[in-house]
Amino acid sequence: FACSVSKDTYEVRWFLGDKEIQAGDKYTIISEGKRRALIVKNCSLKDEGNYVAHIGSIKASAGLFVIGEDLLLSQHFASILLEQFWLFLYLIAEKLRIITPIKDTDVKEGSEIVFNCETNTEGGKAKWLKNEETIFESSKYMISQRDNVFSLRIKDAQKGDEASYTISLTNHRGEHAKCIAIAKVAGNYCENSLCFVQFAPVCNVISVVLLTCDFAEEKIKFMEPIEDIETQEKKTISFVCKVNRPDVTVRWLKVGEEVKLSKRLVYRTDGLKHTLTIKDCVMEDEGEYTAVVGDNKCSAELIISEAPTDFSTQLKDQTITEFEDAEFTCKLSKEKAAVKWYRNGREIREGPRYHMEKDGKTCRLVIKVCRPDDECEYACGLEERRSRARLFVEGKLSDPSLPPKIYKQHTSFFIHNACPPGSDVVFEVELNKDRVEVKWMRNNMIIVQGDKYQMISEGKIHRLQVCEIRPRDQGEYRIVAKDKDARYYISQYSGSLLTPFTISIYAAAIPKIKTTDQNLVTDAGKPFVMSVPYDAYPRANAEWFFQDKCLAVQNIDTSLDKTEYRLKRPCKEDQGRYKVIIKNKHGEGEAIINLEVIDVPDAPEVSIGVVNRFGATVTWEPPSFDGGSEISAYVIELRDRTSVKWEAALVCSANDRSATLNDVVEHKEYIFRVRAENKAGIGRPSAATNPVKIMDPIDPPWAPGKPVVREIGKTSALLAWTRPEHDGGAKIEGYIVEFQKTGSEEWIHIAEDVPQTEHQLQGLMEKQEYSFRVKAVNKAGESEPSEPSDPVVCKERLCELGREFTANTIMGRMWLEVTNITKINADLKWQVPSSDGGSPITNYVVEKRDVRRKAWQTVDTTVKELKYTVTPLNEGSLYVFRVAAENAVGMSEFLSTKDPDCKSSCLHEPSIPIPKMVWQKDSVECKAEERLSMTVEMNSAHLELLKCTRADAGSYTITLENSLGTATGTINVKVIGKRLL
Repeated sequence: FACSVSKDTYEVRWFLGDKEIQAGDKYTIISEGKRRALIVKNCSLKDEGNYVAHIGSIKASAGLFVIGEDLLLSQHFASILLEQFWLFLYLIAEKLRIITPIKDTDVKEGSEIVFNCETNTEGGKAKWLKNEETIFESSKYMISQRDNVFSLRIKDAQKGDEASYTISLTNHRGEHAKCIAIAKVAGNYCENSLCFVQFAPVCNVISVVLLTCDFAEEKIKFMEPIEDIETQEKKTISFVCKVNRPDVTVRWLKVGEEVKLSKRLVYRTDGLKHTLTIKDCVMEDEGEYTAVVGDNKCSAELIISEAPTDFSTQLKDQTITEFEDAEFTCKLSKEKAAVKWYRNGREIREGPRYHMEKDGKTCRLVIKVCRPDDECEYACGLEERRSRARLFVEGKLSDPSLPPKIYKQHTSFFIHNACPPGSDVVFEVELNKDRVEVKWMRNNMIIVQGDKYQMISEGKIHRLQVCEIRPRDQGEYRIVAKDKDARYYISQYSGSLLTPFTISIYAAAIPKIKTTDQNLVTDAGKPFVMSVPYDAYPRANAEWFFQDKCLAVQNIDTSLDKTEYRLKRPCKEDQGRYKVIIKNKHGEGEAIINLEVIDVPDAPEVSIGVVNRFGATVTWEPPSFDGGSEISAYVIELRDRTSVKWEAALVCSANDRSATLNDVVEHKEYIFRVRAENKAGIGRPSAATNPVKIMDPIDPPWAPGKPVVREIGKTSALLAWTRPEHDGGAKIEGYIVEFQKTGSEEWIHIAEDVPQTEHQLQGLMEKQEYSFRVKAVNKAGESEPSEPSDPVVCKERLCELGREFTANTIMGRMWLEVTNITKINADLKWQVPSSDGGSPITNYVVEKRDVRRKAWQTVDTTVKELKYTVTPLNEGSLYVFRVAAENAVGMSEFLSTKDPDCKSSCLHEPSIPIPKMVWQKDSVECKAEERLSMTVEMNSAHLELLKCTRADAGSYTITLENSLGTATGTINVKVIGKRLL
């Protein structure tokens, strides 16, 4: 059985029925390029069946029939069998075809379009296209497959969905089939339109009249408006809206001005969806954007915060010659950023060998007079980001273009004179290049690595160790270095060398530690290496112990002259005493390292103190853990409530516990946090404070005025009061009303969140005497309670001879007048009402109203006399006044100065003496004449001069005088000559 696949990498699995076939004596599986084959050897009747090839979920099948050698078939039976066999082959290899194609469809706007396609076999793959463009599954398009039926559903059909839709089918044999259908979308018809048929018999002929109404297009509008977006610089955003009709253009505005489209600002439409894309956002793009279509518009805000500074150009590896200067350079995305430099994870500072400079966005680190031990990783740090590179230092005589050269001085010796039998001898050679292949030879025979000979190559150093020398080991030893066909030979016994080199002899030695006990300090979280140098021969092994426990060998690196232990991320648990044991077959040495791990401090506890319009005071408590090192400073950070970027605002000393930040904007909201700093760096930030608005502090308001009961009933009372004289610096949000029963000391809430200075109280007890008081509420809290009202008893209203007397019947006939007016006050006078309503009058209520406003303002509710002086008033404003009387039942109707029975209708009745007016020009009094006229009114004075000439130019002064005083004013007049034509 053979088949081909579309890619060489596809793996085919073979099955007989449900059992997978494995390669062996019976079966051979072939995979050559795209060809796959299964060979069934020595077929027998039990091999009959359906063979299937699997590639993932795709299958291909074929049948195997085996005819026995001794089976005698009649011609008829054979023909039937052959006919059935070919029918089976036809069925299993039937070509892919479509049984039920997709059909043209007509739908209305807003409904759903459905296409279904059925094929003759399973295992096919479908691809849907709209106007020859591939459709992908989304919220708009739902693509599904069930057995051999393929479906496409298009939701919320619109005019833009009218198109030619195609389904393209393929199967595992590479066969193709497709069909096409047209979708049409009709608009919605007017709901009130009529379609009817009228029959009218004319001369035995029935005439038919069909009346229809034209399609009424829906008014264009937004179905989905644009939404607010918050992003960072250099990001790409999109405002997306959706309208109810296709083929329309949306106008885009920013702060009222039309957006100019460009490669960075792109407008796209997709059916009903309209998109404005802004690429690589900059701060100037921030603002309000508006989408306009027809008479409709929608707006959204784009808020852009500064992107954090990053590296625009990274550090690069540097390779320099020994004793030269190395320079690392990187570039930042913004100029105003501070960087730090690191060597193997530890910060380095300016010094004799390190020079750091910053020029705009470019940062440089210069390492002077580099040596091989300067080879390591260097990094430039910017907040949490790092740019890293390595420094490679080559020997002074190294030249990559030259062949290998042995340049160390030679010392010749005779083995039998230098070392006693049984000792080890080491030959050492240093080349001017590393990674050079070498061979060691003895008496022109190549030396092979083994128990007798040990060959070691480390960079430019090559060693040969001859173990346990005997007299038979005498001879000529030499090294051959190969590179670009260059060879150099060294003979041990020859007096003249082709190339000088060094031969060293190492005598057996007990490991010796080169340092005393070490006390080391490292920062938590930063990679750290502890090193112990030693001398030993032969090579020693090292074991590291921490708190008497052996450490893992994966972190230990031991070379010929030192052993190192690496801590990837030191933490406080790694602090303590380390013991190192270095030993070889001759003995051992021991070293001690005391390691201290310094971590950054924990977060302080922060609170907000005094806040006013000049700034805010931040207070904090030291962190519970200082990281193992004394705290050196505190860093206060802030951010605007609308921003996501924190900025360092102030650095304080270690002894400070509070600081006042004045570099803030009044009426803006800020969030603060504090970090502690020690030798290891800046610690974790404290929890952010709640947003703080920079403004003068808000206090609770003053107490409202004494409440007055205006009406009383069996279980209710109408209570009124005046606003507090001071609102505490914030708007009064409401009032709380409390009551107290006579004889009790407890005040009980009866109403909260009362918005006005008047409230109808319900749920009182009949015949119970009450007192009431009021509290005002603002953002700072509740005020002190007002003075309690006079006690009142809940009872029926007073009645006389079956007639109800309410507070409205108190007044009877009375009069009200304004007797005197000044710039800031007015005197009122009124008469006692002719009837007190059956209860003595307790007080009068006085109110005023600026004629430009509708609301009355209570002036006083406790007036006892028949006169009152209203103050303060605004000079030049017109006022109306009114007065009401009050008794135990309640308050009467108001009598206003606008009442026809009043002697004075309102405050602006002429009562200010009209002033005497004098005009002067250049200190000469002006007289009325044909060209000059002067008039004076209640609130204005006029001088009119006709047909002006140059002689009329000058300084005009007006003087106004009445019994109360004098006022003057000056006007400068300039006369310009006519333009000559």
